[in-house]
Amino acid sequence: MPGSVGARGYPVVAASELPGEVLTGVSVNGDRLTATVAGRSIELRAGSPFFRDGDGVGQLVNPPYRARGSFWVPAELLDVLRTSALARGGSTAAGRSGEARGSGDPGAPSGAARAVHPGPFRIVIDPGHGGKDPGARGPRGTKEKNVALAVARRLKARLDKDPNIDASLTRSKDVFIPLAGRPKIAVERHADLFLSIHCNSERGDRARGFETYFLSPSRTEESRRVAIRENSAIQYEDPKERPDVDDINYILVANRQNVNVRESSFFAGEIQNAMRHDVTTPDRGVKQAGLYVLMGASGSMPAVLAEIGFISNPVEERFLRSSSGQDEIASALAEAVKEYASDYTQRLAATGTAHTGGR
Repeated sequence: MPGSVGARGYPVVAASELPGEVLTGVSVNGDRLTATVAGRSIELRAGSPFFRDGDGVGQLVNPPYRARGSFWVPAELLDVLRTSALARGGSTAAGRSGEARGSGDPGAPSGAARAVHPGPFRIVIDPGHGGKDPGARGPRGTKEKNVALAVARRLKARLDKDPNIDASLTRSKDVFIPLAGRPKIAVERHADLFLSIHCNSERGDRARGFETYFLSPSRTEESRRVAIRENSAIQYEDPKERPDVDDINYILVANRQNVNVRESSFFAGEIQNAMRHDVTTPDRGVKQAGLYVLMGASGSMPAVLAEIGFISNPVEERFLRSSSGQDEIASALAEAVKEYASDYTQRLAATGTAHTGGR
């Protein structure tokens, strides 16, 4: 969809100029735009890169916005709708839209993340915190941000040896990246998978073990505490860049029907299985929570946050800060990524589609 570069530096199209042969019934009501695409309704909100797409949720790299009395839509919208249709095996003659919900085969890969791009399976690894945000601290002063980066580097080094996997980091040094900026990197790189690495922490020093989270409303008080702690990184951000609470609630509700939730839970399970096999700390299981850092990725790809151990526990702190401990964790995470990528490729092949990448 052609467009001119707007006030925010990316191509946009005024709602009044959206192509009628693709989007019909375009209506703007305040900060909301609704339209119909091939019989499916879509709804965009000014300021949010996420949009309702039928019963699912889609994601743009840049958000629509209101300016000069008009509602401006990122020019990428039509490509996103067309890619989503290809992922579902649908016609794109009229930009047929929709989140892919699989072929009906429960084993088939699912989600808007399943469209194609050339090359190997792509994963973006996100070392939690960084720069002015140290994350949690251990009894001996170990900073979560340093452990997360060390493990992420080791994980990338292992995955780089596999020609079928393209691994990259959101940060390779001690710098601060806003929570919303981390998944945006994964979206811009057309990743197939997003993995955020963190260390857990609790009051006292007795809690132990590893657990993996995917984006969904918290079911337990413990999960809510984890979400509050990890989301507290927004205190280091420019208020203008902080996630909108309405966006968070919107995505959590939409994600109940988002096919990437299923894939995220699959990948989280692979991490727990590999960690249980390779790391001698307790398996605390797969959990769910409203984590900001996953919000921006879950509309486009499976996304999880791995809590690799309790930095608040003196024994686990020693393990987490040691080279041997970091190697063990990185090895387990690498096996989980490879297992998921292999399983995904096999399930995709079963649908008669050869994997050439994510989007």
